[in-house]
Formats: sequence, C-alpha cells, structure tokens
Amino acid sequence: MAIAFDNSTAHAGYTVLLTAAHVCGTGANRLLLVFCGYHAADDRLNGVTYNGVPLDRVGHYQYFNFNMFLYGLLAPASGEHDVQVSLSSEGSCYLVAMSFSGVDQSGIYIEDDDQRDNPGTTGTSVSITVSQGGLAVDCCEESDTADMTPEEEGQIELADFWYGQSKVGSSYRIAEGNVALSWACGWSTGVQAGIALKASTGLSQFVFPMFRP
Repeated sequence: MAIAFDNSTAHAGYTVLLTAAHVCGTGANRLLLVFCGYHAADDRLNGVTYNGVPLDRVGHYQYFNFNMFLYGLLAPASGEHDVQVSLSSEGSCYLVAMSFSGVDQSGIYIEDDDQRDNPGTTGTSVSITVSQGGLAVDCCEESDTADMTPEEEGQIELADFWYGQSKVGSSYRIAEGNVALSWACGWSTGVQAGIALKASTGLSQFVFPMFRP
C-alpha cells in the first residue's frame, strides 16, 4: 500500500496555546504529523494535542534560536478537530499539521531523517532515503523574507508564510530511493528537517476454493 497525502493546515500567532482546526480524512492507516516551533533557544514546548489526544514528540531540530519540533499521532480521529500547541510562556510560534493514509502503524513510521542548518547560502536542501510506497516530508524555517519556492520535480508546497522573525515552508514529495527536498529562498540562516515515512504493508487476501469429494 502506498502512502497518500490527505490534508494540511498552517497557522501562527503570539500566544501560549496555538490552536488550529485540521480535518483528517477517513482513509485506512492514518497518520497526523505536526511540525511546530518558535524563535528562541530554550525548550518551552509543553506538548501538542489533536482532538484532546496527546501526540508523541518524534523529532527536535535546532540551530541557535531556530527551534523546530515534530510530533506524530497514529490513527487520528477523522473529521475536523483542533490541533493545539502548548507553550510554557507566551511568544510567537507556528504549526504545520499534515495528515496521510497508508502509513505503517507498527509505531516506527519514520525510517530516515536529515537536517540542514548551513547559513549564508541562497537555498537549502535535505536528502533522505524513502522505501517503496513511502513519501518524503519536510519543514523549513529561515530568517529571510524572500519567497520560498520548491525546486524538486514533484515537490508539493504545503505552506509558505511569515511569522514573528522567520519564514516557514513545508512540502512533501512522492518518490522512492534517495529523495531530495529543496527550496530556493533567501536562507541567511535557519533550519530544515526532512523525514521519510514508511508505507503500510497491507496484505492482500486470497481465498482458496473449497473442493468436496
């Protein structure tokens, strides 16, 4: 079974509880991912919930004051529910929520990741290994105000917005093997994280005919 993109939601604000409505579909083997972060060096993130259910922290990517986190929830409730990011103190923060179907439900749905935090260039790229039926996802936060443009064939933009002191972009790409996720942007400094999602191994069933003597 191949992974399929379902829906995405992006939101930012100055608050201690950032809230955004997100709609999860009804496909089998669902996964909800939430990239979120803020521009500060300390860990002030209390947690993330969807429909009141806590998500697991599965990634943390930091470069100086660029603090990005990744949370995930297997089998999220279908329909429209609130994603909430809770901070220990008020400040500018963002979230990018995205849902998928056809994802491995064994608990190890991320099979590779990569981080880029090289300042002083005019773009950024991560490279990850994606297995058959899988999918690559990324999120990028950088300090330049220039537009962020996906550069790879088949790289679909999910978000491109300014918040506080930074620009945030996110995308996904359906591909296999060594997969790049690249952005043309100002990129004076920042952090980019990319992950590979593992597809469900949904088994097909074959019913043998019954023979009677």
